[in-house]
Amino acid sequence: CVEISLPDARRVVAAVGETIYCYMLDNHPASFLEGHNAQPLIGHTGFVYSMSWMRDSRTLLSAGSDASVRLWDVSLQGYEGKESKRAGLNLAEYKGHVGPVTGCSFSPAGYYFATAGTDCTVRIWTTDRSECVRSLRGHTMAANGVSWHPNSNYVLSCAEDETARLWDVRSAGCVRVFSGFQ
Repeated sequence: CVEISLPDARRVVAAVGETIYCYMLDNHPASFLEGHNAQPLIGHTGFVYSMSWMRDSRTLLSAGSDASVRLWDVSLQGYEGKESKRAGLNLAEYKGHVGPVTGCSFSPAGYYFATAGTDCTVRIWTTDRSECVRSLRGHTMAANGVSWHPNSNYVLSCAEDETARLWDVRSAGCVRVFSGFQ
């Protein structure tokens, strides 16, 4: 998977197996294409399936087959012209899904994030707590994608049960089911 930081589009991350490579886009596109400024983010012990940037373009979320979600600070990698021994600082690890975590997404406001897992659940988390604050249940097969509504009050998920569900984050209730995908 790959992601470009928004809104500034200064950083790109690409996951290869269990390693995430972070690139700084600068005025020299060749340095990105040749991989001269790639910084590895090492911490997952299985394939990385999903990543999401916080709007500050410094904080990255990653989810993987090791049933974990990790929070990274990529600003400590020396990108600002400083050398750092804490390249790609892993700020936190979140565990709660039973099985691989296949999707992750920061809310537009930042502090909250959502995850989707093969355990058929969607979970809502905050960056400062290691336990999820909401567990959204309703999918009957693996959930594999999650996205926030722009107002941060709703999360949309999709699953292998051929449904997409719109969830009210405050009540943890499903407010709409979209079905018939084939």
